[in-house]
Amino acid sequence: MRHLAENVIAHKRLTLILFTVAILLCALLMGLVSVNFNLVDYLPPDSPSTVALGVMSDSFQIQPPNARALMQNVDMAQALDAKKRIAAVPGVAEILWLDDMVDIYQPLEMMDQKLLSAWYKEGSALFSLTIAGKQPSETVDAVRAILGDGGELSGDVIDRVSVQQTTRKEVLQIMVFVVPLILIILLLTTSSWFEPVLFLAVIGVSILLNMGTNAFFGQVSFITQTCTAILQLAVSMDYAIFLLHRFQELRHEGQDVKTAMIGAMKKSFSSIFASGLTTILGFGALVVMRFGIGADLGLVLAKGIVFSLLSVLVLL
Repeated sequence: MRHLAENVIAHKRLTLILFTVAILLCALLMGLVSVNFNLVDYLPPDSPSTVALGVMSDSFQIQPPNARALMQNVDMAQALDAKKRIAAVPGVAEILWLDDMVDIYQPLEMMDQKLLSAWYKEGSALFSLTIAGKQPSETVDAVRAILGDGGELSGDVIDRVSVQQTTRKEVLQIMVFVVPLILIILLLTTSSWFEPVLFLAVIGVSILLNMGTNAFFGQVSFITQTCTAILQLAVSMDYAIFLLHRFQELRHEGQDVKTAMIGAMKKSFSSIFASGLTTILGFGALVVMRFGIGADLGLVLAKGIVFSLLSVLVLL
């Protein structure tokens, strides 16, 4: 470890250049990460739900409806116009309404009243939709805009979009609350105002490297995409604290900067490595879950800890 520490310190400029290049590459790769919002894809192949979906897919060429849309205070002509506009929305594979069952131009009294009430009742029209686009949230927002005030949407795809939007919003709120709180705690417990900034910068670099390299997995779930950053921040911040505190102790003993950092890396390596390895194995255990989201989340988090260790022991 002492040999590694000496090489890192002796080649500080090269180390910074390599990390800068890696940061820029990962920043570009982040835009290429495909996010999977469909948790059904992570079900075990032999689960009853997966088998049933496979049978339905083989038996029917069209996808079953996965959403319902209610439009209020409309007459037949307005409902038919809304149906045409919804059908033109990108991501809407199919839309069904009363006009697909009967001739809506005949008097309402002549229609099957049970069938009529299932699709149109008291000035409200109910549409059955199949949403199959890669960006369901954009499709749902466009449909909501057409439905207008009082419009309602329900169904599996709507629930999925709601979970996505809620998760993103709440994780952002957590980050906005947690990061300043961590900064305040570190300011109160460290000897220099710059130390908290340094800690967050180093861990931030490791998070960026981890998020960018997710592109090599092809895709990650939206749960992994939204939760990885805050979990990585929470479990790896102590690595930087261990190293810098050991460095300060050696500096107080009178050692020069270079000698103190070499000694700090050597003395803290076993503690940092043991802590990191334990965390990696803990996240790695998620890989054995039959529900595929475990492997997806576990691999990304374990990779994140590796980058945190590298950032702390090399970049810091």
